[in-house]
Amino acid sequence: MRHAASGWSAVVHNPQSGYVSLRSTVTDTHGSASTTQVIRAYAVR
Repeated sequence: MRHAASGWSAVVHNPQSGYVSLRSTVTDTHGSASTTQVIRAYAVR
């Protein structure tokens, strides 16, 4: 993760082939957290 002008960004390295799933957890300044997961976000062929 790195901070960008409009928010945060990450580099995702693709596998040779198959599907990519993504998961993120965000935590606010009070310690509350939320996790989001996207299964099969996109395919690599």
